[in-house]
Amino acid sequence: MNEQFTEEEYRKRLTEIDRGSYKTFSVLLERYHDLWRTTFHRQHQALVNATQCSGDLFYNCQNVRHSFGVIESRDCAYCYDAGHMQDCQDAYEPAFNCELQYDCHACNRGKRIAACSVCYDVVGCAYCDMCHNASHLFGCISLKHKEYCILNKQYTKEEYLALLPAVIGRMQSDGTWGEFFPASLLPFAYNETVAQEYYPLDRASAEERGWRWKEEEHAPPNSKKVISAAQLPDHIKDTPDDVLNWAIRCEATGKLFRIVKQELLYYRKMGLPLPRLHPDERYRQRMAFTNSRKLFERTCAKCSKTMETTYAPDRPEIVYCEDCYLKEVY
Repeated sequence: MNEQFTEEEYRKRLTEIDRGSYKTFSVLLERYHDLWRTTFHRQHQALVNATQCSGDLFYNCQNVRHSFGVIESRDCAYCYDAGHMQDCQDAYEPAFNCELQYDCHACNRGKRIAACSVCYDVVGCAYCDMCHNASHLFGCISLKHKEYCILNKQYTKEEYLALLPAVIGRMQSDGTWGEFFPASLLPFAYNETVAQEYYPLDRASAEERGWRWKEEEHAPPNSKKVISAAQLPDHIKDTPDDVLNWAIRCEATGKLFRIVKQELLYYRKMGLPLPRLHPDERYRQRMAFTNSRKLFERTCAKCSKTMETTYAPDRPEIVYCEDCYLKEVY
């Protein structure tokens, strides 16, 4: 709790904390949340050797705009969970020697490509999916070691170069050129994807944008006993092996969940109490505690300077600009 100890005092203090008790755990968690709310926070969560960058979570980057989770990159914009890029825009999860990518997803070692998904070691491709070690492909799926193909059909270099402008021209005329694959091809519903975690929508808003929605279906666990989370033993040492046969009702959502053997062994080894919340609810709460992938204007709590940060103005944390934070900690 930000209190300094000697090593001996620290180890003694740890032995005094009964971490196997859920009551103790709940008290400590609330104390931590109080500490989080009353301690000042940095304008950015992590900017290490990052110059002329806007967004958050950068390492060794230069001139990367409105991006999040980027390492070893320069001259990029609107990129997420990415690394080792140059001159890329609107890219999600690319890595390793990526250059001139636009509107792509998970394309490693891809150069001069647009609107591609999960393509590795490709050059000069557009609208391709799952193509590897290839070049000069358009609208192709699952091709390897190929070049000069359109819709998976092989052409000579001369035929390809003659036909491609007509295909692009048709897409330009109907307004689809430069856009990613249409929503009608999405393999998952919006609320099944990571997008729902960072940019949550309700069903009506998702369907209004043309995205599918999947209602959750939870089959009840096949258990001989159902108990409420409040009925669980407070301490892990008092938890019987038979808990593996119980269905536990989440105290927040009412959903039933099970404890599996490997999980119980881990809690016992680490001296941790059994959870009282459904795994989905635990994950939701962790995500709610993290910063969003949006940028906001907010006033520094120390010098009142306007700054750009991922802490929304209505969040309760005390946020310092970079200069004030560094002065305070150093």
